[in-house]
Amino acid sequence: TEAEKQANWMLRLRPQHRESMRAAALLREDFDDKEGAVQMLHEMFRHTPASDNFERAWILLQLARLTTDAAQSAKLRAQAKSLAPAIQD
Repeated sequence: TEAEKQANWMLRLRPQHRESMRAAALLREDFDDKEGAVQMLHEMFRHTPASDNFERAWILLQLARLTTDAAQSAKLRAQAKSLAPAIQD
């Protein structure tokens, strides 16, 4: 699809660009590639500065939403809440 082509183009052009990674993760999820979405979110987390608590918390919440392990999901949500207490999950 055109959306896939554009997301791949963005990633090739700027592989560490977080907005490109976000778009790719969301597209992968839309296409039922949850494993690919999780991989992209992990990569996005790795490239997000430790000082960007809100962004890191958002990524953790997305990972929590995609995991099928209830204990892991709860752990990720708790980590997100500790980074950004005001964030709603």
